[in-house]
Amino acid sequence: MAGLWTSYMETAGPKRPTLFSSIIDAAPTSFSQQDRKGLVQNILDDISDGTVSKQDLSRALLAVKTLARHPDGSAVVVKQSNLKLLCKLAGPSNPSTVTNEALRCVANALLLVESGRDTWIEVGGGQMCLQRLQDPKTTEEFCFLHARILFLVTLKQCPFLKSTVEDGKTVEAIAEVSAG
Repeated sequence: MAGLWTSYMETAGPKRPTLFSSIIDAAPTSFSQQDRKGLVQNILDDISDGTVSKQDLSRALLAVKTLARHPDGSAVVVKQSNLKLLCKLAGPSNPSTVTNEALRCVANALLLVESGRDTWIEVGGGQMCLQRLQDPKTTEEFCFLHARILFLVTLKQCPFLKSTVEDGKTVEAIAEVSAG
C-alpha cells in the first residue's frame, strides 16, 4: 500500500483515524519497509501525544498490531519509548479493549524481536505482568496474554527470571490465584 504513510502524515489529526481501517484491512505484503516502520512510529507517537482520541485508541493499536506482524514493524514496537507507552496502556486503568490490543502488540513484537524482551523488563513490563497475574480480578483472556509475554521474556536465563523464582512469594501467589 505505497503511499499510505504519506497519506497518514498529510491527513489532519482528527481525520487520521479513518486511515486505521485501511491499514487493518490491507494485505500484509502491501506495505513497503519504510511505510510500515513510519506508520508504526507515527501512530504510536500520535497515541503518546494524545492526538488519537480515547474512542479511537483500540483501533490505532489494532493498526499497530497489524503492521507489527512483520519483523520490520515489530522492530519499531520494541523501542524503549514505545514499550514504555504500551506498558502504560496495558495497565488496569484503561478500557479492556485498549489493554487487550496493547498486550497483543507487545506479545507479537516480543515473539519476533528477541532483543525487545530485555527492554520490556527494563520498562517494568515484567513486573506489571506478574502483578496482573496475582490479581484475582484479572480475566482469563488477560491472564493468558500476561502469561504469554512472561513466557517470552523468560525463555532464556535472566536476572528477572532468577529473582522471580527465588522470591517464591510471587510464584505462590500466582499459583493461588490460578487455583482459584
